[in-house]
Amino acid sequence: MTLSEFLKLSMVELELEKEMVSLISARDLERLKQKIKAIDLHSLIRICIKNKAINVICQHTVFDEYWNAIWKKCGPTNHDTNVPIEYFPINTVCTFDLIKGFYVYEQYRKLVNENETSAAILIAAKEYLEFSAELGCFFALNALCYHGLRILHEATDSHEVEALFTKILAYASHAATLHWTPGYFLLGNVCDAIMDCATNMVDEYGSLNKKLLLSDALRALTIAQKLEPYSSSMQHNAYQGKSIQEASGGKFVDWFQFKRYIETKAKIKIDATERERIYQEASSTVDGILSQYSLNIAASVPNELQVDDTPMVKRSL
Repeated sequence: MTLSEFLKLSMVELELEKEMVSLISARDLERLKQKIKAIDLHSLIRICIKNKAINVICQHTVFDEYWNAIWKKCGPTNHDTNVPIEYFPINTVCTFDLIKGFYVYEQYRKLVNENETSAAILIAAKEYLEFSAELGCFFALNALCYHGLRILHEATDSHEVEALFTKILAYASHAATLHWTPGYFLLGNVCDAIMDCATNMVDEYGSLNKKLLLSDALRALTIAQKLEPYSSSMQHNAYQGKSIQEASGGKFVDWFQFKRYIETKAKIKIDATERERIYQEASSTVDGILSQYSLNIAASVPNELQVDDTPMVKRSL
């Protein structure tokens, strides 16, 4: 089933959408809250993807506790202890958006697991992943990065390399913006992996670019390290209750060791001036993130519900 087919509303769901739009127009917010909580989550998510006005209502802070309770139960079961892993809300993405992104990601997994691999299934799977990533799902962004890197390892055409290079970095950067330490750790790993592909790249992606990629990798890892005290919930969700050390399978021991490992593997010398520049840029980025985060928190509670009947439009990352 393609993404567009999956998101197509049934007659019952279209009627539910009409009822909620009517309640929004009448400003009957109490009945609207009751209706939202009574609707099957599968239907509500798909209605909200189609209808931005209803989606905006569902993102309102009045529903925070309700969505947090649902998100909490989305985690997997720990295979060792047989205890469910609870997901935590994060401050960069509305919990309802986390639920939507995870829901679409789970549909992607279902599609892949229940169907034999074919060109049509691969195309449909990519649509699900990209839309889940647009909704901010870390798992989808992570998967898109590593799928892209596998293709990049085999690419030889300069135009294909450039397109893949740009797209993979966009996914990793989006993850960094939303998920802080795990996102910037992903970005650092992506830069490192692209350096490993440098031999397949045309001249303009040669040694100079490799040095820039190393600087970008070290900068991303330094930002990840500095944001770690503020990213506990993000790390818990991204690594499903594991630490970075556990999730990396022993590849990561500590930040200093990991940065030295990447630098040594690249066989490129970073002098003291460049190292200081990377550190200062990372510090400035972290200060900006935390400053913006504080401003967003202060402005996160609207005085009244904002109504916008414009349909949600899928955007490219």
